[in-house]
Amino acid sequence: MKIFTVLLFLLILSAGSYAQAPQIDGRKVESPTLIGVSSKLDGSAKLYSIPWDRQKLFTLTFYNPDSPNMYEVESISFYGTTKDLDKLYEFLKKGFSSRERRIKKLGGGQSMAVSFAYSSILVEVLRENGLNGWFFLSKKQLDRLFGKG
Repeated sequence: MKIFTVLLFLLILSAGSYAQAPQIDGRKVESPTLIGVSSKLDGSAKLYSIPWDRQKLFTLTFYNPDSPNMYEVESISFYGTTKDLDKLYEFLKKGFSSRERRIKKLGGGQSMAVSFAYSSILVEVLRENGLNGWFFLSKKQLDRLFGKG
């Protein structure tokens, strides 16, 4: 029994030594950094960034109320700089003062539309493949999501 335990321990130890940090094209991929969360409630929108070359990969996750599975997390990702992220924030923020629906292309066949809805904005994620999603944000939630408040 001792021999079996020692062999099992050595097997587990040797398997762990082969584990490496995730890499893409020979470069180490860093862990995502949380920029902000729109609310403390479950299912609130979250914004993450991952450094990549001179840009960052930004990922916005949210629950889509139209999804057949109510608690299915959806996401939209795009490459850009901090300046691009600030432009997206200003685009969304302008939805509170503009009464018309506006669309911004994010690349990769993805767009984001914003329109005023009561005291919030309706954010729509539009994809070329037709798998669209949407969620609401108040002014305070938008600020929290982008780490502004």
